[in-house]
Amino acid sequence: MAFADDLMGKADEIEELAKMACLVHWKGIMDAPDSFGIRDTYEPFTRRDPKAFDPMIEQLEVCERTLRDPIIAQHMNYVGTKTDDWQGEAADNFIDFIGGFDTQRNNQIHLVQEVKAGLVASQSIVEQTRTDILGIADTTIETLETFIETKEKSNQVTALAVVSAIAVVATGFVTAGAVAAALTIIAGAASGAAAIRADIGGDDPFDIINSHHEAVSKLHEAVEDQERNVGEALGDDRGTVESNMTLYLPARPAVADDTGGDHDGFRIPTNPGS
Repeated sequence: MAFADDLMGKADEIEELAKMACLVHWKGIMDAPDSFGIRDTYEPFTRRDPKAFDPMIEQLEVCERTLRDPIIAQHMNYVGTKTDDWQGEAADNFIDFIGGFDTQRNNQIHLVQEVKAGLVASQSIVEQTRTDILGIADTTIETLETFIETKEKSNQVTALAVVSAIAVVATGFVTAGAVAAALTIIAGAASGAAAIRADIGGDDPFDIINSHHEAVSKLHEAVEDQERNVGEALGDDRGTVESNMTLYLPARPAVADDTGGDHDGFRIPTNPGS
């Protein structure tokens, strides 16, 4: 069953159980409202699909595979073999450009992994949010059923695990080797917290429904906190990259901007190889 259908089915079940609980509790003296607003409460959770992240994640995986392609190193090594006899300041500058290329390429790979980690973390938050809202619904249904059966105060507890979504992703993305400029999510700095406790119950049906709404509010707050953590982590990463750009992009060789045609400081020997 599709998530939205499943969730809205549970919303309708909660509505019916809440009305029945009102009838049992007040024995018809007080009417139940036409609606407890469960569908409206759940509707925002149906708008976000974790699969929407898949195309972006797949594109980054293609990018990483391209950067890891051995042919890149092979071609750069081949170019390096052709510079043995080059002389002069501009020649040295170009040789430095070749020499640092592989390190910078590895740093680019780490950067791609970091952006991917941010997307996977965001996807994980949406997935865990779905699990948590279904848990709230199931717990509310169980609480109302117990209240109707026993006609006594009923309390149940559900755990909102969305707060640990980033930490799980960060752990999975830790890569071997040192990263030239530490990136927040891969480094695991965006750690998670213990699951949030949400109590659902009360002395009457309205108490139970109000506690349900409070649990949903807690979930919204937890999701906002986690997504803020991802955004701030990636923002910090952007600052790290921008202030260490030479770690990610090779400096443009001076000879590339020599438009005079004389290539001052760049001399190839008259007899290459001598």
